[in-house]
Amino acid sequence: WGEQEIESIREEESKTRRHNQQSNEIDANVAIHNQKYDFIIGSDIAYRDHLHAPLISSLLHFSHEHTVSLIGITMNDTKPKFFDSLLEAGFRYERLADHFMEREFRGKNFGIFAIQRCR
Repeated sequence: WGEQEIESIREEESKTRRHNQQSNEIDANVAIHNQKYDFIIGSDIAYRDHLHAPLISSLLHFSHEHTVSLIGITMNDTKPKFFDSLLEAGFRYERLADHFMEREFRGKNFGIFAIQRCR
């Protein structure tokens, strides 16, 4: 075997390893995207109107009937339309009492909402 043949074999092996690694990464991504989660936590993710639909779509995709989503929301930035859209998508929500938050956030325009699918 000459150096060119050996180099060609090494390049093919390297391509095969990269291909296998990419396939494994794709499989892992598919597995993650097909999972349902018990808890989903986010903050400052509902203040842009044009992001309501993708956010609610993600909640639908990644939640099951027992999932609890905790979303921190600044009331000045998040319009009632977001909450209407949650209800239309089959969710219910409840603002958590202020005593669950640090003192500095109590009585402010910030709230934590528990969101669940309606059963």
